[in-house]
Amino acid sequence: MRSLSDEIKKALERDTVPMHMPGHKRNYGLTGTLAELDVTELTDTDDLHDARGILKDAMERTASMYGALRTWYLVNGSTCGILSAIRAAVPAGGEVI
Repeated sequence: MRSLSDEIKKALERDTVPMHMPGHKRNYGLTGTLAELDVTELTDTDDLHDARGILKDAMERTASMYGALRTWYLVNGSTCGILSAIRAAVPAGGEVI
């Protein structure tokens, strides 16, 4: 079973011109080598909002590894995770100080 990063690298091996976000357009000189894996909802790299391919498989492996029923990867970075945690911990109509 290939890792998520291996699957993304495989999808990016095709000679395509990125015309999507993120805006660095895989210019590694500006962003460093990790930028090569910074992709968005492309056909070959799946869609975090409706995962059906490599992201779905990776999230299922992560859930299994931690004994969770389900795992979701973050969309929009850490802020989304923090807001999700607050909403999960505070009942509807509750207040956060």
